[in-house]
Amino acid sequence: MKIAFLCTSAAPGRDGVGDYTRRLAHACADQGHECRLLALNDRQAVHSSTEMFAGQGMMTTWPATQPWSVRSGSICAALEQFAPDWISWQMVSYGYHAKGILGPEIIDLAQKLRGWRSHVMLHEIWIGVARGDSWWSRYIGWRQRRALLAPADIAGSGAPRPPRVSCRCSPTAITGTRCCSPSAGSGRTDRGSSAS
Repeated sequence: MKIAFLCTSAAPGRDGVGDYTRRLAHACADQGHECRLLALNDRQAVHSSTEMFAGQGMMTTWPATQPWSVRSGSICAALEQFAPDWISWQMVSYGYHAKGILGPEIIDLAQKLRGWRSHVMLHEIWIGVARGDSWWSRYIGWRQRRALLAPADIAGSGAPRPPRVSCRCSPTAITGTRCCSPSAGSGRTDRGSSAS
């Protein structure tokens, strides 16, 4: 299986989610999967680069200073070339914005990638949910939640709805103990994306 992992940064030791994503991609590659790592908003990078990671896959990094219009086109081109079966979004909203509020550029990217089967992992959710939190924390949390769930829903996670099954089975097969495997070929579908 071909899996593309999307995260904000992949600089070793500088981004916890990036470290996690590299380890996850490495473990998947050890299991025989072909992996590609895409760091979409790397604050340490000065320019875009593509290199091998862990000797098992390609990693492409885009600097946070590069305009999203340029990055978005490059990201889509890299995914079209790789043609993954799945895109795994490793989401951490603070990796895109200092207050953890995702901007319209992430929603736009999610819409462009909508045709791929997608998995969304929310590493951080939102603030302002604890008893006694200030009204300001609750307001920022409300904005974070709205901004975070929009691309997650577009990407196909169905959040906060239950996940959808991504194979061509009859309803009785889906509710049973086993399900047929996803259709062969690239992860691109005409029906939209699905969650794991």
